[in-house]
Amino acid sequence: MFVPFQIGKYAVIDRIRVGGMGELLYAQYVDGEGDIARAAIKRPLPSVAEIPDFVEHFWDECHLLERIKHPAFPRFIEAGISGTMPFLAMEFIKGRSLGQLLRCEPAAKRVDLPTWIGLAVDLCDAVAYLHQLKTSDGSPTLHGDIHPSNVLVSHDGQVRLLDLGIASLISRKDFKLQRRSNDFQAPFIIEKAPSTVLDTYAIGRCLLECLGAGEPDKVHREGYSAELQEILARAVDRGGLYNYNNAADLGRDLAACIVGRSKEESQKQLTAAVFSCPLPTVSVE
Repeated sequence: MFVPFQIGKYAVIDRIRVGGMGELLYAQYVDGEGDIARAAIKRPLPSVAEIPDFVEHFWDECHLLERIKHPAFPRFIEAGISGTMPFLAMEFIKGRSLGQLLRCEPAAKRVDLPTWIGLAVDLCDAVAYLHQLKTSDGSPTLHGDIHPSNVLVSHDGQVRLLDLGIASLISRKDFKLQRRSNDFQAPFIIEKAPSTVLDTYAIGRCLLECLGAGEPDKVHREGYSAELQEILARAVDRGGLYNYNNAADLGRDLAACIVGRSKEESQKQLTAAVFSCPLPTVSVE
């Protein structure tokens, strides 16, 4: 049974999830207008909270989120220390992860091809913004961990990109990418310096997952065109020769494949999918 407690001005009401290194908490607080507001609190577990390298990485993530001013990312509220524990307070976003929607057949059936493409376009827009933020050595800021569990569809049909933990690690010059046990990491990226392809490849893979296929030539969807197949084939090229280096270019090409669908209509579809998914509500990570 969860026992509520206080972190600074935040009344922690529930635990959203616990990972290997940290936990995510649901909290309420009184904002500057005197109203009750909601927040998601991220903090490390006690077992790692005193490890200097981990704490430095945690502050890096806080500082990165503070720099970001884009609606596809959770809004930074504050970072601080409560007792001896660092914490990050950010916007609480209610919805379902893309992974949850794809696992729930009634929800996934509510979403058609143009809306799935539109979701990928929104991811491209968020990632293009992130890549424009420069690290200390002038390199693009990379997300590095895009997959369906880190993509959130909010209750109003907005697409949000979560979890900047790997992004803050990649910004360090001594960080080495590790082979991930999923299909969303480009297979050739370990042998090369991390680049923007790390994220454009993952977006292509996410869209293929939404379309129910592992490869571009295996998609069987009404309206799936040769142009879209070619775009996806380039995005997820396993040889590392033809991939999109620029997320904005990938988003532009994908957007050209959306016919007869407004953004508002797509958001309504995604909202309906979220509310038809019985799996537990999730928030930011």
